[in-house]
Amino acid sequence: MMGPGFRSRLYYGIVVAVLAAGAVGMRIAKERGSLTVLKKPLPIRKPLRDFERTALAPYEVLSTRRLAADIVEELGTKEYIDWVLKDTRPQYATRKNVYLSVTYYTNVVDQIPHVPEECYFQGAFSQAGDQTLNMRLDRLGEDIPVRRLAFFPPHEFVKKTYVYYTFSVNGTFHTNRQAVRLHLADPRDTHLYYSKVEIRFRDVADKYVSIVDERARELFDLVITELVKSHWPRKGAERAALLTVPGRHLERQWFTGHDLVGRDGELSSLRGERSADRLERALSTAPAFRRRGNKRELG
Repeated sequence: MMGPGFRSRLYYGIVVAVLAAGAVGMRIAKERGSLTVLKKPLPIRKPLRDFERTALAPYEVLSTRRLAADIVEELGTKEYIDWVLKDTRPQYATRKNVYLSVTYYTNVVDQIPHVPEECYFQGAFSQAGDQTLNMRLDRLGEDIPVRRLAFFPPHEFVKKTYVYYTFSVNGTFHTNRQAVRLHLADPRDTHLYYSKVEIRFRDVADKYVSIVDERARELFDLVITELVKSHWPRKGAERAALLTVPGRHLERQWFTGHDLVGRDGELSSLRGERSADRLERALSTAPAFRRRGNKRELG
């Protein structure tokens, strides 16, 4: 029969063995590139302040808002737009304005996404609805999830404020904070960004909700298509770890889902490239690749 002292030493030994095995496993995973603890930044390709406004037609920008320094600090990013839009189509001439907000985050230590439900609660709004919708974005050619929140403003009990939002995390869309944080921790991604697109309609009566849903879908399609085209990093850049290429020896690196094999420094012109766009530009001027299995090899 084991005494208390023997059991304590046994348990201690088991704990030490488990911790040691975990440490060794993490080290091997990191060396093989299958585990990335600290994600590298994915800089935005084009600042949000330079968003092409004509891409929003038939909506036009009525006003833009630059936030105070303390609010920007609370927001956690300088990459944002906060615009008031007007639908120029005659049938919507008497409708209220639409509010568009886009934020972009990368290289953030405290990765806790801001969500509208908390902000509105702090503003004394009463939540009156919460639903996740599936929206077809025809221009983008993709279905995305969008969260729709309904709030009664303070002292209002008839018309509601409707807020629609979605997060893009390395090009994949999510509608709640937990899903975003799980994706942020994906060990396969070496680089990271996330961006929130939010649309708001005020003073909406219940009988017009279906119309507002369609207008939100339409505006998401316009905004996100332009973001994908001109602003967000290209899909695959989250695993594009080819930032430098050592010369004079064989090197295998990951780039947009493929292995690249370079010989004798032939890709040395890529040294210092730090975005998917510049990598693609540099690769376009490099010698042609030939495909071998799941690899692409310099010919």
